[in-house]
Amino acid sequence: MNRRDPENRDAPETRRNPHSHTASRIRRGPGDPGAPVPGPRPESLRRPGYTRSMDQAAFEAVVRQAIQDIPETLRRALDNVDIVIEDFPDPEYLLEIGMDGPLLGLYEGIPLPQREIGAVDLPDKITLFQGEFEVLDLNEAELIREIRITVAHEIGHYFGLDDDELEKMGY
Repeated sequence: MNRRDPENRDAPETRRNPHSHTASRIRRGPGDPGAPVPGPRPESLRRPGYTRSMDQAAFEAVVRQAIQDIPETLRRALDNVDIVIEDFPDPEYLLEIGMDGPLLGLYEGIPLPQREIGAVDLPDKITLFQGEFEVLDLNEAELIREIRITVAHEIGHYFGLDDDELEKMGY
């Protein structure tokens, strides 16, 4: 299915890029680039015995800083990207994609290099799963580092980089 026009079979398809480098819910609004907006935290997606090791505001602050640390020329190109933080991915989705490790983040959209010139696209979406980061049982410094790596990794997908290219770059 295509995000632009379901009848236009020649247009690039929306891609979900699942991998083990993503995490929680942040939304960039037009008035505040990089400002996280809390998303819904459905009880059905919480894991038994899960307790939060970093409060939501602190997690969002780390994500916001990771976005700000991206070079300005690249950050300006994120004008049509929502960054969202959720606790955990939908378990059915994880089964569907055969994911056996934690899914820290997910990019959904059409990478920039695959877009048609002049086409109007719906916003791309990067979802970070805060609970997945926290169950990794990292100390605070390691957790912050992993969040920053994941944010850069997912933004890399937006710019058209695949997992192998990102891994070579340390993301």
